[in-house]
Amino acid sequence: MLLAQALLLFSAARDELRQSLSRQLEVLVSRVATELDDKVLMRVAILEAMASKFPLGTLKNSKEVERYFRDSPNLSTMIDDFYLFSAEGVLLVDWPIMTGRRGLDMTERDYIQGVIQKGQTTISKPILGKATKQPIVVIAVPILNGEGKLMGILGGVVNLHKSRLLEPLSTTRVGQAGYFYLVGPERLTIMHPDATRVLKPITVPNANPVLDRALDGSFEGTEEGINSSGLQGLFSFKRLAQTGWVLAAVLPSSEAFVAVEKLALRVTLLTAISLILAISVILFIVRRYTRPLETLTNFLKSTQTLAPPPVLIHSCKETDRLSDAFSQFLEQQKITQEKLLVASQRAEAANADLRIAAIAFESQEGMFITNAENVILRVNQAFIEITGYSSEEAVGQTADLLRSGRHDAQFYAAMHESLQRARSWQGEIWNRRKNGDIHPEWLTITAVIDGEGALTHYVSTLTDISQRKAAEEEIQHLAFYDPLTLLPNRRLLLDRLQQALASSARSERTGALLFIDLDNFKMLNDTLGHDKGDLLLQQVAHRLASCVREGDSIARLGGDEFVLVLEDLSESANEAATQAKTVGEKILTALNVPYSLAGHPYHNTPSIGITLFADHLNSVDELMKHADLAMYEAKKAGRNTLRFFDPKMQATITSRATLEKDLRDGLQQRQFMLYYQPQVDRTGGITGTEALVRWQHPQLGVVSPGVFIPLAEETGLILPLGFWVLETACDQLVTWALRPDTAHLCVAVNVSAVQFRQADFVAQVMAILKRSGANPQKLKLELTESLLLDNVEDIIDKMTALKTWGIGFSLDDFGTGYSSLAYLKRLPLDQLKIDQTFVRDLLSDPNDAAIARTIVALAQSLGLSVIAEGVETEAQRDCLAAEGCHAYQGYLFGRPLPVADFERLLHPVQS
Repeated sequence: MLLAQALLLFSAARDELRQSLSRQLEVLVSRVATELDDKVLMRVAILEAMASKFPLGTLKNSKEVERYFRDSPNLSTMIDDFYLFSAEGVLLVDWPIMTGRRGLDMTERDYIQGVIQKGQTTISKPILGKATKQPIVVIAVPILNGEGKLMGILGGVVNLHKSRLLEPLSTTRVGQAGYFYLVGPERLTIMHPDATRVLKPITVPNANPVLDRALDGSFEGTEEGINSSGLQGLFSFKRLAQTGWVLAAVLPSSEAFVAVEKLALRVTLLTAISLILAISVILFIVRRYTRPLETLTNFLKSTQTLAPPPVLIHSCKETDRLSDAFSQFLEQQKITQEKLLVASQRAEAANADLRIAAIAFESQEGMFITNAENVILRVNQAFIEITGYSSEEAVGQTADLLRSGRHDAQFYAAMHESLQRARSWQGEIWNRRKNGDIHPEWLTITAVIDGEGALTHYVSTLTDISQRKAAEEEIQHLAFYDPLTLLPNRRLLLDRLQQALASSARSERTGALLFIDLDNFKMLNDTLGHDKGDLLLQQVAHRLASCVREGDSIARLGGDEFVLVLEDLSESANEAATQAKTVGEKILTALNVPYSLAGHPYHNTPSIGITLFADHLNSVDELMKHADLAMYEAKKAGRNTLRFFDPKMQATITSRATLEKDLRDGLQQRQFMLYYQPQVDRTGGITGTEALVRWQHPQLGVVSPGVFIPLAEETGLILPLGFWVLETACDQLVTWALRPDTAHLCVAVNVSAVQFRQADFVAQVMAILKRSGANPQKLKLELTESLLLDNVEDIIDKMTALKTWGIGFSLDDFGTGYSSLAYLKRLPLDQLKIDQTFVRDLLSDPNDAAIARTIVALAQSLGLSVIAEGVETEAQRDCLAAEGCHAYQGYLFGRPLPVADFERLLHPVQS
């Protein structure tokens, strides 16, 4: 009976110890999982901040992207490699550069698919790095333009060991023999003390049921069991919120319950010895006193008198001895129970020691243990390194030794309330080192409770988060400030402008918004390089800061655009306008002073748009649009000036927006048609025609191309419109090729610079020709001189590719723009077209006549034909013929006509 009681007692003690260890193990695993999540989230935030600020204009310039990656402060500290992918998943730029990687199609990779399909940041499954032979993950972040369109994908490679994400954890022990391991998708082992198991399946399914439940998401916590290797112990699992990986901690039973099992064995032996001794005493008494008792019994049965038998006195002594023996047995039993009580107390003490040890006291975070009165009993080495206090200096002091003075009494009262209620507290705290330095820490305090529910100790874990706080501040700065000029960015500007509107409404004072755009900034980048452009932006920011008051806000929106918010101007709108104009003129003066860009003298001017605000009648977005419109009016006025917003501008922009919507509808509803204007030779015979697009608007009638073509180019609608024009013209060529009287006609089609710069333009043209069956030699593409301002080499390559198929090229409006003779000689042209502005005054303006004569001579020297457009009189035709131009286009020969009317015009002219 005593042995059974002892076994039940120690079974209960072991069960209580198991529950306590389980709770402590869960706290430890949750804390480590949170730290891992924070580290991954920090890297995701850095990449997302870089993607949001990515210079979209450099996406196709690998050198600029390399410089952007190289100058990133996070290279090697947070991110090991940078990748830039196209929106389709092709690797464009890698840094550091590795031969053979660029141009690889990564579309099928899981992280690329996650961005393309879901439009959100995606973390790859862990893979083995080819160069490092260590586990890596790739974090892919979408690069979006202002309209939310995917322009590219920014990738960051994180070496899980090199970046100290997992390396410290792989050597951290739970107790003496326990350990952590980390499992990712498809049961792959990401981290394990046994390095040979990394990136291999942790187990086959059903080999470890507890692990299987943790991996499929149906279990999270701690259970006692046996793993696939036969190890019995406590197993705790926690899923990482950011990555979905599962972190596991293992504490072997041989270590967890060793003290209780030893104590149980000792008490069991002691109980057994006590029982054997008691049984021996009983047997001795029975053997010694059985005969006297039988004699006494017989005497009592046989006696006929009341006199006591002679042996009665002896019999009483025997009874006393028997009573004494039983008393001794009971005393021994009392001693045994007292020993059991002592053993139970020792087991409880061992329980407390094991609970403390289960917090992984020798981890790399600072740890210290206090008693219930907050007196420090023990510290670890990491505590000494973080605080600067030695073990001798800290032990015996209260935890108030670390207080910095930054937190008030209410902060500590809330901490103590949480410890009383939830038996734990964690949070950010500022503590003081021995040398006086105040630094941020992440502190976790866990209360240790004995079997009776009484508080015995506090176990505290502290982590120095100075670097993390610095990284958070850097991320905060990246989110709200422009990294180049250190000025507030658009996000912070909009917040301050909203506050300025509210303040203006309360104070009834006027404010002003100034939109500043640098003139010809793109030319600076194209001629001197982006590095000089960056220097100019920095100097402009510095000069702007000197032009405003301390309470005013200045921000860089991006590119060469800056915005100023002036607050607390006059209550009078006229006076406020004068004040804003004064500031604007001051800015004009400051920004007109020549700059020195790394030794290069440079002069630049701004255009400024101003709008006033005094209440909430206009939203932040409306004010930005008003200032932007006013700035464009300053551009139209010749630049280097300022303009105030006029409500008429809004009417213009509203009308433009309506026209843009109608233009989109017109494309969908096929409201466009092609007109054809004849091109004739010296005899007046029609040799070809120019296809001109017309818009038959359902309400406005025929809309002039001079109105909708610029709008189509600005909005990008020129691409589908140009595609339709080219496709329709080719279909018409096929129709004419079937008739003998029209088979000789060539068709000239105008191609927008926006359309020609498309990377797949050549493929589009060839696809249209192949689908329609049109003869390429009957198709002539007319290009404008403005196309030659950018990337001439790409233009030459595309023209050459199309030229090999027989397509002809004419340089339209020649002489009105910029043409380099060096490039002109290299272009595979067939024809120069004299612009109608020179033809119009040909007979009255000697300069126009000289220009026409020069163009004809230039064409002849280059072996090109020449045609004049806008010929309206016979005198103009005769003058051009005298100069050597024998091909014409203009009202003299026919206006642009629908195809049916053009075909009716064809026969009379030829006859």
